[in-house]
Amino acid sequence: GASNQGELGQAGQGFVDQLMFWHGGGAGSVVDGAAENRRLRRNAALGNSPTQGATPTLKGGS
Repeated sequence: GASNQGELGQAGQGFVDQLMFWHGGGAGSVVDGAAENRRLRRNAALGNSPTQGATPTLKGGS
């Protein structure tokens, strides 16, 4: 029902926030999407945790 959708929406948003902000990414730091994709694919290929390694960020964000 509608209540379940609300719960899923909340959980989904929290998951997105975790993906965006895990590893202590400070406000104003912008993730380098291409480099992050390479890092995640490399970890997956090696059987490593997706959280292994630092999230690459672009310098000089807002």
